[in-house]
Amino acid sequence: MTRDLEQQLNEIQLDMIALCYEYAQKKVDEIFIYISLGEFLYTDFFFKRDERVTKKHEIQEASVDLQKKALAILLDDAKKIASIFSSNKQDIPSQVKIEFDVAKKELEVDYDYSNLNSEKIYDKDLFNSWVDSQS
Repeated sequence: MTRDLEQQLNEIQLDMIALCYEYAQKKVDEIFIYISLGEFLYTDFFFKRDERVTKKHEIQEASVDLQKKALAILLDDAKKIASIFSSNKQDIPSQVKIEFDVAKKELEVDYDYSNLNSEKIYDKDLFNSWVDSQS
């Protein structure tokens, strides 16, 4: 990846993390964001708080309306990520997993280029599998 491409992606990813951190009212230790850029766009997120996986609907203060708004913003950001890869003439990953450790301020991003649609695996199942692996 070129430096310009990395900068553009990093900016959007940090915006996504900030959104999720605000969503959780800054009461989480780790943030996990899943993005599918395959045949259908899909995004979702969850957290770790006190070493326990916390799903977005388990944040007490988060209404269904707030969840929908956050997912809509993340979906827009996912489109921007796909556009950045495309405009830089790079292959678009099929999925992106973003992990952010709040205390350490460490960001880890995993880009997967597997053809997941050929395997008839659903995005929600991939997301749930990732959530389960963090438990």
